[in-house]
Amino acid sequence: MDELLDDVKYTNKIQKSEFKQSGKFPIIDQSQNFIAGYWDREKDVFSIKKPVVIFGDHTRAIKYVDFDFVLGADGVKILQPNGKIISKFLYFILLCAEIKNLGYSRHFKELVRVKIPLLSLETQKQLVAEMEEQEKIIEANKKLIGIMEQKIAGVLSEI
Repeated sequence: MDELLDDVKYTNKIQKSEFKQSGKFPIIDQSQNFIAGYWDREKDVFSIKKPVVIFGDHTRAIKYVDFDFVLGADGVKILQPNGKIISKFLYFILLCAEIKNLGYSRHFKELVRVKIPLLSLETQKQLVAEMEEQEKIIEANKKLIGIMEQKIAGVLSEI
């Protein structure tokens, strides 16, 4: 996988106990929450030149980030694809990858074993477009499920 990634210079990592409920910059950590908190100090911001994939070394969480953010605590790996692979394509591949669960151990050693198909950039773009369409359908269905669950709850509360 190293041949697909640029080297990344990490900014200051903020400990969870210091996260704020609101602020100028979102904090991305390895938790399942996409945004874990907020921060105000600009010197701690990781500036995005192109989208990155975040890998939670302990949690195996995968996140696609296309905006400036602040790093939360340890265990955050920033995967910045080079010109051979599109960030969103790498994100989708890693979402589907079976990364062995080692408990609260480090998982990066398992991540680098994932076989990444090196397709043409045009093919990657086409596949990403198809997957994004599927994501839209999934989101619409999640909203529909929520509406139906509310209807069921309403009927049950009337009984």
